[in-house]
Amino acid sequence: MVVRPVNGAATADICVFSQSGLDSSMTYAVSGPGDVAVIAKQPAGLGIIHLTLQILSTAQAGVRTLFIQNANLDETAASGVLEVQ
Repeated sequence: MVVRPVNGAATADICVFSQSGLDSSMTYAVSGPGDVAVIAKQPAGLGIIHLTLQILSTAQAGVRTLFIQNANLDETAASGVLEVQ
């Protein structure tokens, strides 16, 4: 769960992983109208990626999907729940 700030923007850090491995060359995007964005991505080793999300105070509450796209433009949705409150 990520919490919207009262005003302005806030950040939240999450880690994602895959048995096949993730890396920082991949594209990571959050579903929705653009009020939650991935602003940084760093490898954490063993195929784990540390993502920093920016959440605007105007972000719509609800469940979001994290999409991951590789260099071949194959895209998948991560399992789990990312919820804006």
